[in-house]
Amino acid sequence: MSAAAGAAPGSAAEDATAPSAWLRLPLEFDIARMQAELDKLGADEWIAHFNTGAYDNGWSCVPLRSAGGSARHIMPVDGEPYRDTPVLERCPYLRRVIDSLACDKQSVRLMALAPGAVIKEHRDPGTALQEGLTRLHLPIVTAPEVRFTVDGEAVHFSAGHAWYLDASCRHAVHNASALARVHLIVDCVSNDWLAQLFKDAGFVPRPPASLTKNNAFNARERVLLRADAVAWHAGMPMRHWFPVAAAGSPLRVSWRHADTLRFTDPFFDNTLARQVPAQRQRCDTPAAALDATGPALAPDAFIFHVSRCGSTLLTQMLAALPQCVVMSEPPIVDALLRRHHDEAHTPAATAALLRQAVHALGQRRFGDETHFFVKLDCWHIHSLPLIRLAFPDTPSLFLYREPGAVLASHQRQRGPQMVPGLLHPALLPPAPGSLAPGDLDGYAAHVLEGFFDAALAHAAELTLLNYATLPQLVATSLLPRFGIDCGAQEAELLRQRAGFHAKQPRAQFAGDPATSVAPAAGATARIRLAQRYNTLEMQRMAQQ
Repeated sequence: MSAAAGAAPGSAAEDATAPSAWLRLPLEFDIARMQAELDKLGADEWIAHFNTGAYDNGWSCVPLRSAGGSARHIMPVDGEPYRDTPVLERCPYLRRVIDSLACDKQSVRLMALAPGAVIKEHRDPGTALQEGLTRLHLPIVTAPEVRFTVDGEAVHFSAGHAWYLDASCRHAVHNASALARVHLIVDCVSNDWLAQLFKDAGFVPRPPASLTKNNAFNARERVLLRADAVAWHAGMPMRHWFPVAAAGSPLRVSWRHADTLRFTDPFFDNTLARQVPAQRQRCDTPAAALDATGPALAPDAFIFHVSRCGSTLLTQMLAALPQCVVMSEPPIVDALLRRHHDEAHTPAATAALLRQAVHALGQRRFGDETHFFVKLDCWHIHSLPLIRLAFPDTPSLFLYREPGAVLASHQRQRGPQMVPGLLHPALLPPAPGSLAPGDLDGYAAHVLEGFFDAALAHAAELTLLNYATLPQLVATSLLPRFGIDCGAQEAELLRQRAGFHAKQPRAQFAGDPATSVAPAAGATARIRLAQRYNTLEMQRMAQQ
């Protein structure tokens, strides 16, 4: 079987050396039984896809496995484990099909595309076999007129078989038939069984992507910049504009207008996503415009962390206080750090740009702001010397957690830093050669060990905070340290915010999920992590 089974004779995909952007796998299923269970679903069980700008004329789904196991939940939720939904309990043959895939699964959905509907061209980073998450399509209802376009090549996925789509490639779908096309789509965690299955099918892996030009955070920036363009002119006031991306030589900065929105959401991107599409504006400027945003606060502190350790809860509690400006993982910082490594800029030049960007983020827009905090991405602990060069007098906090709990959270829902190839290589320690390509747990342990090592190397410059001390330490320690009053009103605001999920502000917090996840990272790695955690704990106690 060629690398792209079913390719037209003479096509580029027929070349067995061409990387497989799609592939028919040697698996077959009873299509009649699948269709019979599909027919039992009610019309009210289908949920319209939330990304309405990505398609025309009807795209909907029924979750069979989702974050938290809800049959009405079609988005991933950080920290929420994937569970089977009640719908799957009514579909025994579909469950049998899913269980026959000998690997862990994340999202599993029935996806329907209405007659005449189009899914516009896009990429889904991190959904390729070699990137840790393998997306399989099992067509149930289809017709020859349903065509995928994958990196410019048209292909039809026939019913009764399993098909791989490298969704990190450019792809689009057009249902030109009179039927509502339905696929069972399974996001599989890559493992040795899948690797062998793909090998048997003639899979040709892609070479490693150019991580400096196409990674998860380039895609994040593209989403942020989907807005109506506004022309910049010299002297244009940039108040209420916020930088989100930077690239090129000479440097060009891309901005989004926040209007009167306050950045009170769990992440920087969430606040801008609250804008209705008709109100979204973007602007591209020279770097000098970073100085045109008007009065700004100097940062009180930078918050570094190891991920899944309460850093979002900390920033959400601070953001609940109207006097605090809180920027949670603003993408402009990551863009400038990537640019620093891509183009070999001097530390002094990058530090100057970081000062300008943080100044733009710390705008005083409403008159009641007195304090400013910036939470960085977890991998930015490796860039601490650059941050310190830019802000030598600004305190740096480092929030961490017992490593088993961090790894268990990433087993339930992996962050991009825990999937090889999704981040710039200079922002993470290189993976040891002893790791197997599909050993995601081993890779996650290695990345986490790197965070601990970076913190230990600079412990004298960090205020160490343990997750176990949250949320109490905000009122008892942090607010007094930064001169923020904590009277009865502030204490009540903190108490109320701490009662809700950090990343889902409308969901009551019911405690951390159980951490009884298989400790697949090797015993040696777990011992090394425990040693580093214990050393940090001793240093934290010494600081106190």
